[in-house]
Amino acid sequence: GDGWVEPGGPPTVATQRLVQEAPYYELVQTLGQSSIDTNLATDPSIGYVIAAAAPVDNAINATLSTDPGSGYEDVAVLDFCPTGELSADVSAKATAWTITNGENLDEVAVGTHFQIDDELCVVDSIDVGTGALTVGRGVLDTSPRPHSAGARLYFWDVYNAGDSTQYVDGETINVKIRPTTGQGTLALADAPVDAVTLDSRAIRPYPPGRFRIDGQDYPDEIFTSSPTVTWAHRDRVQQTAGTLVPHSSGDIGPEAGTTYTVELYDESDNLIDTQSGLTGTSASVVLSSLPSNVATIMVWSSRDGYLSWQAVRHTFLFPFAALFVVLPLTYDEADYNDEMTWVRQGPGPHVTPDGFEGDGFQARM
Repeated sequence: GDGWVEPGGPPTVATQRLVQEAPYYELVQTLGQSSIDTNLATDPSIGYVIAAAAPVDNAINATLSTDPGSGYEDVAVLDFCPTGELSADVSAKATAWTITNGENLDEVAVGTHFQIDDELCVVDSIDVGTGALTVGRGVLDTSPRPHSAGARLYFWDVYNAGDSTQYVDGETINVKIRPTTGQGTLALADAPVDAVTLDSRAIRPYPPGRFRIDGQDYPDEIFTSSPTVTWAHRDRVQQTAGTLVPHSSGDIGPEAGTTYTVELYDESDNLIDTQSGLTGTSASVVLSSLPSNVATIMVWSSRDGYLSWQAVRHTFLFPFAALFVVLPLTYDEADYNDEMTWVRQGPGPHVTPDGFEGDGFQARM
């Protein structure tokens, strides 16, 4: 009758969503490796836009609309992806997580990838009842990063939609995700816009894997003045068989022509030292020039003038940084051999010209 209303309610905004340039692997899965490799060989600056969204109340799916500057066009239908939130902070090396507020987690398949912030991970196991999740970190063109409690996970591997239009580096594409319910599709004017600027993501080499400092995975502290940084090769064009390789795995490749750049930054993100053009998988980094006890090391891959989409990055403490600072010293009382002993005035570690280490409060005999 006249009072009948279509069930489901009116469409509302997709508040949890991702819009980004498509990674190489996704293009291989969608277009085929031969096709995308041919296109990239012709024009390495090309790229595509993809999107994903968490479920929206009452919505069946969503329409993906894009505007490269000539007006919006509806380019694809998007199925919502499973999602959840991180229950606690995780470090860059943590692989056992717990997620809360999950939606459609029973649709998540082991071996598929998901995204949290800017990192892609692979699902090794999932318990829908408890929210326990075991993951492989930093897959494809991303590297491990710490994440905070409440960060959202998007399991978009097989739940995404893309614009088939080929764009080029530097173009900015405006994107709207418009959920659909039984009462219609969210109007263009009501949908928020996300802008994506293309940056040649598909052609870039993968970042190195298995990053370690003095043999340790992402250590909190380093106790040597010249630690050895090591990493593993990766090969974008080899890693397409459907098995996602975690950051912790050993060498694959490298892709022909790949070199590495190692950068050292201080606590204020000032660049202290750079080593570039490296073809091996290790480098010694000298920390003695650091002004404080906080350091960041980054390792990039480079090939044909393109840096990796992300660098491997880790910030750690260097407790012995103070040992390289000149500190005021004075003579203290004679020791039991009637020899004078060096001590520093004031607290803190220190070294005398003869190498004696004291605690700053009393002489050592």
